[in-house]
Amino acid sequence: MSRDPYSVLARSHSGLLTSPKLLAASLLLTVSVVSVSGANDADLVCSACRIVARQLHQNVENEANEGRTVDSGSFRVDSKGNQRVTKVPYARSDTHLTNALETICEQVQSSWGHSPHSSQPSIRSFVPLTRTDGQAADTSRLTSGSSVDNWLRMRCESLLDDHEEATKSLLQLSQPKPLTMDQFERQLCLETARVCTEPLIALPIEEPPTLPSAATDDKEAKTEEATAESASEEAAAHDDSAKTEL
Repeated sequence: MSRDPYSVLARSHSGLLTSPKLLAASLLLTVSVVSVSGANDADLVCSACRIVARQLHQNVENEANEGRTVDSGSFRVDSKGNQRVTKVPYARSDTHLTNALETICEQVQSSWGHSPHSSQPSIRSFVPLTRTDGQAADTSRLTSGSSVDNWLRMRCESLLDDHEEATKSLLQLSQPKPLTMDQFERQLCLETARVCTEPLIALPIEEPPTLPSAATDDKEAKTEEATAESASEEAAAHDDSAKTEL
């Protein structure tokens, strides 16, 4: 995992970075981080943990559905000529989980924006830039872009740097059965990392609204046109009636 950018800032302020270019870069990073989330970003920190947790869980479950296995145990031959090797699910093996953790931050980096939550506008949360139903998403009200992407990746890497082994252990739990997505999310973000509160983790993760389609726009335009034509015909009929009376 790459190191948290805050460590760079700490070194610069302590005097270890004396190059003007490095100092300027660290100040620019400070401005970038603050401009994304503001002074109080607890809501976004929790939301970031939740989407990382859910995507990680989904990745592991997708691999589990493939049913692949890997050898685990000792390949050394004992006095009876046997090896203590067993087949274990690849999805929850240390090899796969290490790879999953190394790639998850890049995976979520450019897929999200944030906006006030519809049920509680004072709380911001991350929203995917695409919809699961495949319809075109209206992202016009989402805050997104490179600064948000970089902030989200920083939070993801910081989370996994601090809790890598705990995250693996939670994903490897299989007795009596693996954790569900909601259980894993709560264990990681509420109990382990402690970046969420009960009210924050209870909020549903929202999808962006659908983008009005060209067909819908065309239908509305035709309806307006038909309404205008009807009004014009009524006006013409009224004029004809008035002339007849005269």
